Amino acid sequence: MGMRPRAVLAHFADDAGFTSPIAARIDPGTSGVPCGKKAIEDYWSADLLQNSKRHFEIAGVFKGVDCIFIRFRNESGVDRIEMLRFKDELVVEGQGTFEFRQDA
Repeated sequence: MGMRPRAVLAHFADDAGFTSPIAARIDPGTSGVPCGKKAIEDYWSADLLQNSKRHFEIAGVFKGVDCIFIRFRNESGVDRIEMLRFKDELVVEGQGTFEFRQDA
C-alpha cells in the first residue's frame, strides 16, 4: 500500500501546523511551516511526487503528556524523529526533525 496523506490527515485538526526542513525546501513560501490540512497535504503530496520510493522503518515510539515522538529511518537510511502534539485526540502540531551534525 502506498503513502496516503489524506488518510493520515484524518487524524489532524483543520488548523494543524507541521514544521519541517523538507517543507521549507519544497515550498519556500511556507518558511518550513505549512499550516492547515490543505497546506500539509500539498507538502506531503509534493514530497511523494519528488520521491516515489519514500518509505519508513519505525525504530521507536515515545509518549509524552500530550504528544508522541516517532523515531524512524527513511528510505536513505537517515534517522529522523517526528513529534505529534495532540488536543482533543487530534494532531494540532507536528515537527519533522533531522539529526544535527556540526560538520554538515
